[in-house]
Amino acid sequence: MASSTGTWTQGSGASDPAVLPAPEAAGPPAPSPPAPAPPAPAPSPLGPHSADSTASPDTTTFRPLPGGVLEVGFAPRTTLTARLVRQLSDAAAGSGSGQVPAHLLVHVSALDGVAPRASCVLGGFDGIGRIAFLGSGPADRVTARFMMSALPHGTEARYLEDRDEALHYLKRDA
Repeated sequence: MASSTGTWTQGSGASDPAVLPAPEAAGPPAPSPPAPAPPAPAPSPLGPHSADSTASPDTTTFRPLPGGVLEVGFAPRTTLTARLVRQLSDAAAGSGSGQVPAHLLVHVSALDGVAPRASCVLGGFDGIGRIAFLGSGPADRVTARFMMSALPHGTEARYLEDRDEALHYLKRDA
């Protein structure tokens, strides 16, 4: 007695086996679809005019500005780690002109948080001029205040929500 392979279907209360079609002769496998294109790079956290900036592999972007200012941006959802703070400190030290320490314009809006050890490293952030933390609301203000509380005594820092105002603050008395 021949048997057929089937699947049960549910209809008007009666169950009848439905016969599946016989498999076709095996042929060459169908070609696989082409691989998807790589995702487009994320927009720079420093905006559209950051062609002269340098990016580190771990989502931090540095852009030197006139007047000894180093603008720092982060990719969205970045956690500030001790390693990123060290990298930021090294970049700032390398951007100062002569004995004048670099001022920092730090965009905090993209930060998701600050790792506990990052605050320890912020405490050794010597040789930096003023720091402007640029954000856009209460959560950014809290992040900036936390970072400011970890800075060495005497470091001038301010949270601002307007880039032009932040640049004016950094360049005053220059």
